[in-house]
Amino acid sequence: QNPSSTTEIEVEDLESENDLSKEAESENEDIVVTPPVVAKPMKPIVTTPSKSTPAPAPVPKPVEYTEAKVATHNDAESCWTIINGNVYDLTSFVSRHPGGERNILKICGTDGTEAFMSQHGGDARPENILVSLLLGPLTP
Repeated sequence: QNPSSTTEIEVEDLESENDLSKEAESENEDIVVTPPVVAKPMKPIVTTPSKSTPAPAPVPKPVEYTEAKVATHNDAESCWTIINGNVYDLTSFVSRHPGGERNILKICGTDGTEAFMSQHGGDARPENILVSLLLGPLTP
């Protein structure tokens, strides 16, 4: 077979295939083909009840401030006092007391209501300072 005749056949075949594809395109211009959507089956959600119920969080026991406990805080290292039924931690205030440390140290570990009221009764500034030092109510 002649090599030039093979080339001619191949070219002719390509041209005729090209013509066919152009013809098919023009006939189907308005047709849009989309692939089908296939939904994948979902796995069921399975929940199992817990076999053990967690224990409730422990409720903290309220702090009790008794006269006996206050009595153990009776020096500059730890100075608590009772004033009008409330317990106060005066430790941080001992060195800052305008009347001197000695006057505060006298009421450490005791009921200081009488001493406080006789010195400061009705005075707003000492009352406001006490608010910031409050531990809680005295437990009967």
